Amino acid sequence: MAVTRERCRGDGSWHARGTGTADGDGRVADLMGPGARSVGRYRISCDVGPYHDGQGVRGFYPDVSIAFRVDAADEHYH
Repeated sequence: MAVTRERCRGDGSWHARGTGTADGDGRVADLMGPGARSVGRYRISCDVGPYHDGQGVRGFYPDVSIAFRVDAADEHYH
């Protein structure tokens, strides 16, 4: 499934900062890039529609987004 990491700009618009494809464990090895741990607001979006289609089910959500905030760049977030 396709996954996108975005950062919120000062004007409230979102800017893509990384993309990748989830593996069998749901992890995206190459999603984090330069500035990935900078203080700010972020959003991770998963394109779940094609996954559901591939499973032969009609999913309710075509995509799922989770917004979060990084307050300290030197902290571990998991």
